[in-house]
Amino acid sequence: MVVQGTAKVVIGETEKLVRENESVYIVATEWHRLENPGKVPLEIIEVQSGSYLGEDDIVDHSELQKQIKTPLCLDESIHTVDDARKAIRIGSCRIINIKYGRVGGLLNSVRIHDLCKEAGVGNWIGGMIETGIGQVIKTALGTCDNFVYAADIETSDRFVVEDVITPDLAQTDGYLDANIEYHVDEKKLNKYTAEVSIFKA
Repeated sequence: MVVQGTAKVVIGETEKLVRENESVYIVATEWHRLENPGKVPLEIIEVQSGSYLGEDDIVDHSELQKQIKTPLCLDESIHTVDDARKAIRIGSCRIINIKYGRVGGLLNSVRIHDLCKEAGVGNWIGGMIETGIGQVIKTALGTCDNFVYAADIETSDRFVVEDVITPDLAQTDGYLDANIEYHVDEKKLNKYTAEVSIFKA
């Protein structure tokens, strides 16, 4: 998806312009390339669907980033703080997406954020935990000052009919308020609980 500017996308023999808030689907096996035909800096968000390509693609991203002006964003390549450190060290990207559920929690998320901030690499918040509980945690994490790109945070009505937090996570004039105090609604939680397992050390 194009966040800023206009992208000229060539897929096989087909060429098309993709403008702000527009996106294009590319089959993994198709030859393709992307360039910025205009003067406005191009910023895009790439979302991979389907099978995982492998963590070592940070090396190829480093070679690509050297050849183009468009900032590359690493997403599924970053699983640990050390992944982020290596990617930054070899210049694989200028943006890193942080999904706290993928990188090992909030502490690692903040560590990656701090590494990126020090190196001048921007961040944006990703998903993977789509209940209100997960979205509220992303909202709080998104207040860290190096999250400079649009966040992937959804409101309560995006995925569920009835969320298990109160109040519902909702936008006000297009914004999410990180200052609101949210609670788990145990009545709603019990209503949708199918099974309880208790593990003791």
